[in-house]
Amino acid sequence: MKAYKFRSAAQIGFAFDILINRRLYCADWRNLNDPMEGMFVYGSDSSQESEISKRVKGIVSAKRKYKVCSLAGTFDSHLLWSHYAGGFDGVAIEVAPVV
Repeated sequence: MKAYKFRSAAQIGFAFDILINRRLYCADWRNLNDPMEGMFVYGSDSSQESEISKRVKGIVSAKRKYKVCSLAGTFDSHLLWSHYAGGFDGVAIEVAPVV
């Protein structure tokens, strides 16, 4: 599986870090640029509110144990280049993640 990590020219140090150290940055889900990333929706009725509150707290606690590595499945998307490679001035680094 091939994937791509976009970096702008202003982030060239991070791009070199990927290439030299063969590692990718993984962010806490609360620090992602999309405020809806990692969110979930649930429904309840008032009779189950206490149980649902416990479950939600458990989910939030579990999510704090994980990090997110954002990769793209393609390198030829104008949207990805404009948002994540500094408006076409950066690089797309091809990686082959081992999962």
